[in-house]
Amino acid sequence: MAAVYDLPVLHTPIDGVELLAAFELDSTEHERRRGLGVGAVDCLSLLHGLWLLPAGGTVSLSSIPEVKATALMAAPSHARIIDDYAIERTYVPAGVIHAVGFLGRNVEQAIHRAARFTPIVERVVLLDPDSELRAVSAREAREWGVGLLDTASGEFVVRGLAPVTGVPAVYRWWIAELAYAQLVQESAQPVS
Repeated sequence: MAAVYDLPVLHTPIDGVELLAAFELDSTEHERRRGLGVGAVDCLSLLHGLWLLPAGGTVSLSSIPEVKATALMAAPSHARIIDDYAIERTYVPAGVIHAVGFLGRNVEQAIHRAARFTPIVERVVLLDPDSELRAVSAREAREWGVGLLDTASGEFVVRGLAPVTGVPAVYRWWIAELAYAQLVQESAQPVS
């Protein structure tokens, strides 16, 4: 999968499903966070609060629900208070997930898992050499917009549909933050 997307591929559990994520790191944001000593933002309520704030603008604190304002004020590395009455988002997603890959010997089950994943990224079932691909599998994959990638050749048997971009950005941010957490964890592992 890494060769197809030319991106690092991370084992990332999302919503209880173990999958692979082709992740493009925002190196500027990564360095900013390293400098501040902060990692991934995996709190959905904080991400929802950050989503209220426009990039590059300020919002009056009084116009934000109190619970959201409290969460934002507790996260100075991602939102900045200006003159005690306004708030500005400094948060930038740590990166972008371009595709998610699903593994499994049973191709139909893997297609069904991929189909249930939100189409905000390309969804791909990874076929290993022992996978038994039947015509019904390819038909179902096309119907659901799920790609089938032959891992031996690196070629698509079925190309998935392009992801749906736009909203929900909070979920897109959240899954990218989960992948970022995995990247940071993997890079912090001691090498023996």
